[in-house]
Amino acid sequence: MRYKLGSRVDFYSEVVPKGKHSYTGARFDPLPRVDDVEHYGGEVQASVTHDADTERPLRLINWKPRTQGMHRTTNSPWLRETRPENPLWINPRDADERGLENGDEIVIDAGRNSVEGIAMVTNGIRPGVVGAMWGWGRSGDGAVAETIDGETRGPVEEDGHTPYQFDEPMTDEAGLAKGRDAGFAINHLQPLDEALGDTGLSDLVGGSNAQYDAFVEVERK
Repeated sequence: MRYKLGSRVDFYSEVVPKGKHSYTGARFDPLPRVDDVEHYGGEVQASVTHDADTERPLRLINWKPRTQGMHRTTNSPWLRETRPENPLWINPRDADERGLENGDEIVIDAGRNSVEGIAMVTNGIRPGVVGAMWGWGRSGDGAVAETIDGETRGPVEEDGHTPYQFDEPMTDEAGLAKGRDAGFAINHLQPLDEALGDTGLSDLVGGSNAQYDAFVEVERK
């Protein structure tokens, strides 16, 4: 063999089948496989053979930007200056079909919930897929006004809270940070598990949260 692997490759895991599906009781398959994305009770969220959703045909993905980590880093105005909010990336083909232009205010509908955002028309994302950076759209920890016992308290910090739009998606000319509530929260668009009801979908073996299987529709606000 000209190109040898540095170590052994296991195509059969002796550890995985020791675990069981906590809903059905079936043991996990020790062989590598690609399955449909399913809810805890077995209902299919996304098929491996097709991902068409007639009502909401756009698959929503997300990623973490280099300038933000966990939600706590949005507390820094300096970091927020680099990306004032998280625009929704959309391919020009999908944008044209919906009459959208770069910088348009939009509504993103996921069925169980909808949020408002800014469209970023770009060839950097494939047709049929939309996506945005994770970590924006805070509503807790004093990011927005709160009313407690009849007393309304404003945001903890007023830095960047402006009543107007001054930036285009992914440009840095403004040099000003918006508030911590700017943009939208990706989790508000994720599907809830039909069997569990109060949490999102997850990988049964590894436990990771399913973040690439939400379907949405987008329209101008």
